[in-house]
Amino acid sequence: MENAINKIPEDYRIVFTLRELNGLSISETTEALQITESNVKVRLNRAKKLLRTEIEKMYAPEDIFEFNLIYCDRMVQNVMNQIQG
Repeated sequence: MENAINKIPEDYRIVFTLRELNGLSISETTEALQITESNVKVRLNRAKKLLRTEIEKMYAPEDIFEFNLIYCDRMVQNVMNQIQG
């Protein structure tokens, strides 16, 4: 993930980092970067799209989207326990 983040343009990387990694709100990000709220939203969306593209370059689709039932077993058991009361 770090390699993918480093490959996207700085304007997008900074917004992504502030919002998603540091947990800043939109208004806090606008204040820190002196840009509009809509600009923060656009840059964040573009950053996510660019990151997805970079990550897809690094892995085969089956590695990214592989579905293993074992990861669901715990959740299924919890749901069944709730249903059964």
